[in-house]
Amino acid sequence: MYGSFDNLAGRVSGVEPVMCHVAVHIFVPPYGWYTKPTCAQPLTVIQQDGSWVADITTGGIDELATRVAALLVPTNFSADCVFGLRFLPTNVFGQALASAVVTRQRAGVCWLRFSGLDWWVKSSSEPVGRGPNYFSDSRTTCGLTKLAGCICGSRTKLVGGNALKL
Repeated sequence: MYGSFDNLAGRVSGVEPVMCHVAVHIFVPPYGWYTKPTCAQPLTVIQQDGSWVADITTGGIDELATRVAALLVPTNFSADCVFGLRFLPTNVFGQALASAVVTRQRAGVCWLRFSGLDWWVKSSSEPVGRGPNYFSDSRTTCGLTKLAGCICGSRTKLVGGNALKL
């Protein structure tokens, strides 16, 4: 959950736990993607029953991460430490046997799912941007339609996320 200091936990199946690890990364806006728990300990051990637990809040503001990626990787997985990158390197996913990337949604923020992506709706109490304009995240002024895609009230703008929500 967004804002939480809880560890990330999961369970794998269909593989021998001793043959794999879990590589975890978090995205903290606006700073980028980071290897978790740390660059010194980039992989999480899978227990015999398939369960695993990773500490994803080992840095300054990690609880504010909006995206979390967990990748099932072979024990010989090799990748550079990810530290403040805008995107996860393709070789990270290329070595993964399976992966999940989820969006941690902030409470009180209006979210829309459009074109396979999660989007949050921008809000401002003062005029901002070109125009300048006011933006509202009121659920009564924004929605989706089949014909036009995303239809928002005249005071609303979408700000995009770029994650697969499972």
